Amino acid sequence: MNIYTYGTDKRLDFCRSYLLKAGLNDFANITILPIPSTKDEKTINGTEVSLSEIVEKTQVSDLVVGYALPKSFRSALVSRGAFVVDVSRDEGFLLDNAYLTAVGTLGRILSEEASAPSDLSIGVIGYGRIGERLVSELLFLSAAVTVFTSKTELSRELCMLGVSGVPYSSLADTETQKKLAGLDILINTAPSVLIPSEAVCYLSGVRVIELASGNNFPEGLYYERFSSVPAKMYPKSAGRALADSVMRMLGEG
Repeated sequence: MNIYTYGTDKRLDFCRSYLLKAGLNDFANITILPIPSTKDEKTINGTEVSLSEIVEKTQVSDLVVGYALPKSFRSALVSRGAFVVDVSRDEGFLLDNAYLTAVGTLGRILSEEASAPSDLSIGVIGYGRIGERLVSELLFLSAAVTVFTSKTELSRELCMLGVSGVPYSSLADTETQKKLAGLDILINTAPSVLIPSEAVCYLSGVRVIELASGNNFPEGLYYERFSSVPAKMYPKSAGRALADSVMRMLGEG
């Protein structure tokens, strides 16, 4: 069995090792694409290899593994008799990835901060998989946490956890914007612009971190982008999560 990887995503090498040990002998060739696999739907992320080249190299009963694969690409692979695993469709993988993103982000932040977690006030924009995991880990570390979320029904639940819940809609209010100035760190997990431009002045001195894709902060605001956190911080664990997802989706986990 031959296993090929593309791009510089370090987790792929560890995934390759786990899959080799699993002995997926039904496949002559396995191709593992990076996460995300493509940004332009033409080339493999981090490479100059086109999706069409991958299709042309694929043979009957080969396995192709990727994340958020374009429908046309999937269809072309299947038409050549290949098996396709898209781990973006596996909730188990999404949860594992959220956990590794959260702990990797906090691991990096806390290794660089001069204050202990209990002395930090941290805001989290978004309460999806990653946001929820971040909040859980921050509470364990005794940090003061504020969550900005569209899920207004969660305010009471968050309050019971000792978390200040702020609806997105209230970010348009000056008094809410002023509260941003009391944060040490603001972490965005939502792929949309939610901080209004007039609030930028209150974020002076606040460390702002972007985990979501796209440009989600107003112009003029300096922020740090943390990308591919699982692969960069914990590539071995991330590779294991990817391999586990493949096995689950093949029905062999």
